[in-house]
Amino acid sequence: MKFITTAILLFSLLSYGQSNRAAMKLLNTAKPAVSNFYYETEFDPSFGEVLFPVQVNGATLMFSIDTGAPNFIPKSVKDEGNFDVTGTLETGSGNLDIVTADSFSIGPVQFDGVSMLVEDVSGSPAMLCSGGSLLGTGVLNEAVWHIDLRERKLVITDDIKKIDLSRAERQKVNLNKYGQPLVTVKINGKPVEMLFDLGHGYPIELDVETAKNLTPQNLKMVYGARTENWKGVAIYTNLVFNGSTVSLGKSMVRDVPVFISKHVSIPAMGFPMLENYKVTLNMGKREIYFEPYAQQPEPWQTFGYFPVYEGGKLRIASIYEGSAADRAGLRPGDEILELNGEPVDCADYCSCRKLFMNYPRSEKEQEVTVQQGIGTKKVKLVKLAIHK
Repeated sequence: MKFITTAILLFSLLSYGQSNRAAMKLLNTAKPAVSNFYYETEFDPSFGEVLFPVQVNGATLMFSIDTGAPNFIPKSVKDEGNFDVTGTLETGSGNLDIVTADSFSIGPVQFDGVSMLVEDVSGSPAMLCSGGSLLGTGVLNEAVWHIDLRERKLVITDDIKKIDLSRAERQKVNLNKYGQPLVTVKINGKPVEMLFDLGHGYPIELDVETAKNLTPQNLKMVYGARTENWKGVAIYTNLVFNGSTVSLGKSMVRDVPVFISKHVSIPAMGFPMLENYKVTLNMGKREIYFEPYAQQPEPWQTFGYFPVYEGGKLRIASIYEGSAADRAGLRPGDEILELNGEPVDCADYCSCRKLFMNYPRSEKEQEVTVQQGIGTKKVKLVKLAIHK
């Protein structure tokens, strides 16, 4: 399984106080301006997101679906566009503006009353790669959304009968007070209620207390893991273990890496699970449909590292304990000079991120040359399932 080692934890709305009820209501006033609609389009998954164009106030913006967030645009987009501030959301670190779009359409499907949270994301490089705008619960809860990662197909409709769900399984959804969808997943036979968050970079990530109840075995460290939200990047160490069976109703996926982090306040299932399922969101009716692909992807394996582009150089950011990279002596901070004998040709953060997030799954071996201290080191890595 292709894996995103930079977890994009964009929002945790659970900290918002009671004084923000009016602001939260404003963020959830969007309604379709048309009826009997069905629109099919292609999306770009290159950055581990469901990314597609939206027409907002006459301009084309790239939005990514994030079921764990409100509608959102970066401050730079708000400053460049014609947006009026219509509200304010109070947070522990200051107030955030809310703007309401004069027009908002996805293809021929127009929505009225779309309000969006605004924040400066200049310190969040992964968000900037895809433009930083999020289509959140304020719009997602007002239509049916069908997502097929393998076909890169996104369908938007107001009639779920127009989607073939004959092989899909319906899962009841609980929406918390922020409109975020919670589903019950069994990990190694034990039920866990978790946020279904398509803005999340790990397949499954648990808070420490939830993980303790599952008595995980064969824990491995992930050194230099990264969490990014609109305020910037945090670097920490987390853990991974084997969710030998992850079940949604009757369907089951085997050998899923389950991550544990003290930075997580609520368990989450993220974007990588779209590699296993076609997903249909019908959150207005409190339901999500999961259809397992007939041909499941190979069990997740990794060379054991993930890089980031910093200071004009591509460096190793994360190392998985027990992986080929770990055994070969690679460490966070090493500069990557060559891959398979070829100089690394990505020249900025986003192109390097895209290169590694879309590295061919079929590649089982990789030769890496790094600058380590004052010398260079060339190693051959083999993919391993280090969580098993």
